[in-house]
Amino acid sequence: MVLVSVKAIRMKPNFALTLSFDGIGLLHRAFPGWHDVGEVALDADDLDADLAALRDKGLALAKGPMLSKLVIPDAQIKYLTFDGHGA
Repeated sequence: MVLVSVKAIRMKPNFALTLSFDGIGLLHRAFPGWHDVGEVALDADDLDADLAALRDKGLALAKGPMLSKLVIPDAQIKYLTFDGHGA
């Protein structure tokens, strides 16, 4: 048996991908906070091309790997409460 040690690397993401019912947005971490890179409407005529253009804008701003976090609005999360007993 071979044990492999994995060192966790903690890095702050330099981008945030925002999801909403209207579209997908991209934010860039810059002083003093997050700056809007752009947004693509979900009903865009060419969603693939528009998302690729948004990604290219992000890549132009990235200084190194394009690390991103996902931002899901609270209204799009369903919270459930259960007691954990039974099936």
